[in-house]
Amino acid sequence: LIVGSYREDEVLPDSYLGKIRMITETDVFKIRVLPLDIGAVEKMVSYGLRMSRRLIQPLADVVLQKTDGNTFFIVELLVSIYNEGLLQYDSKRQLWKWDLDELHTRKIQDDLVDLFMAKINHLDADDRAILTLAACIGSNFSESTLRTLCDAAMPNSDGITACNSTGRPASSITEVDCYKDQGKFKMLLNSLTGVNVKEIIMKLDREGLIIRTGLKSQSRYKFSHDKIQEAAYRLTPEIDRPMMHLQIGRIFLEDAKSHSNVDENLFAIVDQLNHGKNYEEKERISFARLNLAAGERSIQSSAFIPALSYLKVGLSMLKRNELFSSELYDTSLRLFSSIAETELVNGNTGEVEAAAAIISKHALRVIDTFPSQLSLLKAYSAHANYDKVISIGFDLLAKLGVRFPKSAGIPTIVRDLIKTKMSLRGKTDEKLKQLPNMENESKVAAMRMLSFLYGKCYIARQDMMPLITFRMIRLS
Repeated sequence: LIVGSYREDEVLPDSYLGKIRMITETDVFKIRVLPLDIGAVEKMVSYGLRMSRRLIQPLADVVLQKTDGNTFFIVELLVSIYNEGLLQYDSKRQLWKWDLDELHTRKIQDDLVDLFMAKINHLDADDRAILTLAACIGSNFSESTLRTLCDAAMPNSDGITACNSTGRPASSITEVDCYKDQGKFKMLLNSLTGVNVKEIIMKLDREGLIIRTGLKSQSRYKFSHDKIQEAAYRLTPEIDRPMMHLQIGRIFLEDAKSHSNVDENLFAIVDQLNHGKNYEEKERISFARLNLAAGERSIQSSAFIPALSYLKVGLSMLKRNELFSSELYDTSLRLFSSIAETELVNGNTGEVEAAAAIISKHALRVIDTFPSQLSLLKAYSAHANYDKVISIGFDLLAKLGVRFPKSAGIPTIVRDLIKTKMSLRGKTDEKLKQLPNMENESKVAAMRMLSFLYGKCYIARQDMMPLITFRMIRLS
């Protein structure tokens, strides 16, 4: 039994949950959770205040009007009006009391984000600053990540590096020139010099703004509601957000380099850098290569939509005259080859053709065109264009040094069979098992192409199948 909870407008058709929703072979029961009606709101308020439904009915009407029956919003609204003194407990009568006229006339936040912003603004300055940093990091974050940022406080005027809450010197990240034009971000970090990150996180947890998700050794957290993150994120003026993301990305990158764990933190770094802007010229190529690495990692995880996004951002960071230059040849080749692969999976044959054409125009070796050409042939195969696939495939094999006749009659097949048997003369099964792995990249590519074409020839050119089999035996 699998139970899933989701918002309908946030589930993409190609996501795992989206695919489960489309399953018809298995019994999938959907329970739509609608907003609470007045009866349910009355029960909820009655239970929370320990008062009869008759007494709380006027209050429940106001709550429903303000929240539209959103359960989470109802709880937060009741807490909010209590904190503002609009809901008070009469200890003598042992009842809760409120002033309906005041509730109607006094402005009460009727939007979740505004409500949470008001709640966050009541926090201490350090608490707000930590929550702001967490919101910029994302919906999930760790204590160590926040500590890394807080450790990046600027050295003081005497050149002495500030110490963090543990008493140890702040990270050497502070020595890199990543504070140019950083404005409010510099002020934010400096305000957090020496704060006890752990204590603040525990306080935010108690306030219900964040919740712990990891084990004690990991200390991972997430915002208890996406609207809380949105409210905390809004504390940073929109004009300052790109620079804040850029600086956070720079700090993450320098910290990861100092600990030799860039690969482990690749996506956290790249996501921050990509939300930034106005990076320096000397960083541009480095950031492009980080996006390439993130794109390739995403492909390995079959996350093709984010992969394409990373790859296109990486490509956009390179100037036109730099593409396939001696310094950036490998980077350019991998970017376009990976774009061809992701566009193939996304069903964009035209984009696959475009990427393959660019590589064919600039490639220094035939083998460099192989990945994109294979993606192109797979795209054509998806449209059942097998004659074109076979023609291009055999042309590419010829360029790799593996040539085939244009047609295969019985005499040709017999000659190739004899040639194959001659090559196997004196080779026992044991000797064949002891052969080393194939390392010649052209031959490896040829074997992959032959294997791919075999299935297509079964459909459109069965006369070539014996020759493909014999050639694969001789090549291996």
